[in-house]
Amino acid sequence: MKFRLSFLLIFSFLTISAQDADIRKVNYKKIRKEISRKDSPSFYPELMHRFLKSDTALSLEQKRNLYYGYIYQKKYAPYAISTYNDSIVSVFSRKMLFAPDYRD
Repeated sequence: MKFRLSFLLIFSFLTISAQDADIRKVNYKKIRKEISRKDSPSFYPELMHRFLKSDTALSLEQKRNLYYGYIYQKKYAPYAISTYNDSIVSVFSRKMLFAPDYRD
């Protein structure tokens, strides 16, 4: 019994420490500069194009620039109201949903 418990604890600690977290503060000024320069490998329109083409060669830094740099794009609208707002409200206000409510 003690062996099992010891093995379980050791195994738990090994799996917990297996993740290498690369946590750092976001430097928005640097990101804005990088995604705005046309000669940069992180130029936003090019990053978005590569992302939409499912480019697996995007580096972690480029993915971060893509994610955090979206706020500097003209299409960014944090308070926009969806065109589907009326249909969503009507579905959420129902007490029970039926098969037709789940259609695509």
